[in-house]
Formats: sequence, C-alpha cells, structure tokens
Amino acid sequence: MALSFNGLIFRQIAEASAWQVTFYRSGGLAVAVISLFLARHKGRWRVELRRSRRSALIAGPLLGVAGICFLQSLSLTTVANTMFTLSSVPFFTAIFAWVILGEIVSRATWIAIITAMAGIALMLFDGFASGVLIGNILALITAIMFASFVVALRHGRHVDMLPAVALGALISMAVGGIMSSGVDVALRDILICLVWGFLLSGVAHSIYTYASRHVPAAEITLLSLVEMITSPFWVWLIMDEVPTNYTLMGGAVVATAIGGWVIFGNRQARAKRSI
Repeated sequence: MALSFNGLIFRQIAEASAWQVTFYRSGGLAVAVISLFLARHKGRWRVELRRSRRSALIAGPLLGVAGICFLQSLSLTTVANTMFTLSSVPFFTAIFAWVILGEIVSRATWIAIITAMAGIALMLFDGFASGVLIGNILALITAIMFASFVVALRHGRHVDMLPAVALGALISMAVGGIMSSGVDVALRDILICLVWGFLLSGVAHSIYTYASRHVPAAEITLLSLVEMITSPFWVWLIMDEVPTNYTLMGGAVVATAIGGWVIFGNRQARAKRSI
C-alpha cells in the first residue's frame, strides 16, 4: 500500500527529469536500507555482508534495472499503463520460480497467465496507437526484472538480502547520475525524492525483503498487486490523469485473471491439503 503512492509522488515533481528523480530517490533508498542493515547486525555486519555477497550480486542488478525502467516508464506513459502492466509480475514470478526454484505452477495459474497477457496486449496496443509504446515496453521490462529479483530473494532467503536492495539502489543512483544532465534541481524536488526513497521505498522494500524469507515467490508478488490496483486511482482522483479505454479494458482483464487465480488457486490449494 505504501508503494501505491509511487505514481502520485512522481507526478508531484515539478522540474527534475526522470533520471534526476532516479538519482535522488535511489540515494534515499540506499541510505535507508544500509542504515537498517547496520543497525540490525551492529558489530556483525561484515560477517553478514560476506554471507549475503553472492546472492546480493545476483539480485541487486535485477532490482537496479527494474527501478530505472520503472521511472522511465512513468515519464513516458500514464500511471495506469505502467501499473496495470506491472500487475503481470506474479505471473512472471510463477514461471521463473517454477524453472529456477522448482515450484510447481498450477493449471489455474497458467490460465491466469494467458488471460493476463491478453490484457497486457490490449494496453500495449493502446500505447502503439497513442505513441507511448516505449513507456509500456519499459513497464513490461520492469515487471520481468522485478519478478526475477523476487525469485532471487527467495533463492537467497537463508541470508539477509538487504544488501541486494542496497546494491540495486546504488546501481540505479549511478546510472541516474550518469544519464542526467546534472543533479542541480529545485530543492523541493530533491526533498520529495529523498523522502520518497528513504521513507516509502525504504520501509516497503525492507519489509518486502524480510517477508520473502517466509512467503513463496508467487504469493508475495500477488500481495503486492495492492500497489498496481490502487496506484492509478490515486492519480486519477487527485491529478485527473484519466486512463484510456484500452487501458481500462486491459486492466479489467488483468484484474479478472488475478481474481480468478486467487479464488481457484486457493481452492485447489485447500483441496490438496485436505487429501
């Protein structure tokens, strides 16, 4: 729910470019998770860092690319297009978790994947027609990269994966600084980005990372769909950024796929446990 305000906060930026926002937001996120990691482990932080190094080197770049593509997508298309496309994350996660972690994907999940892809195709068609195809494609890349990141979190759940989040944030920060024309922007924009990264993203990603130790990959991304569903409505309600008909239709198809997956997937799970 905290992350559902991402789109709304981004629309409050007055002058900073998407690259400058990436630089400052990622900087705030890096400070937050590094501070939490040091406070959590105190004198043992070097030991814990060595233990998580290999897993962090895999997961960190995935999150870094996802963060970069996410903000670029928001700058090139509507919040609704970006968020509805990101709602495909649980389905990519289910596929990757099946291939990499050996988690079995149920028939209900496969049906939901196909249905969701149809909804995303509607939004991509809308982007092609309205000239924002690149923004929609970047949102799709974000979904794939974040799904891969969640699977990497699950794979490294035996160690503290906060260093992976910190590495991803530092990568995004470095790329944002290199790609921007400079980081000298209005103080208001800087403060918004720092608070966004430190408080909202820092708290949400930290909780998300620790939750991945206990919750299966597909389920944890399914819970994160709260962000995808509510984010466009904050912008619609407050900023009057109205989604197009194709976006609403595609979002409805994706929401139907998610709802069906929740209902029938849980029913199948309960049936298996009762056998």
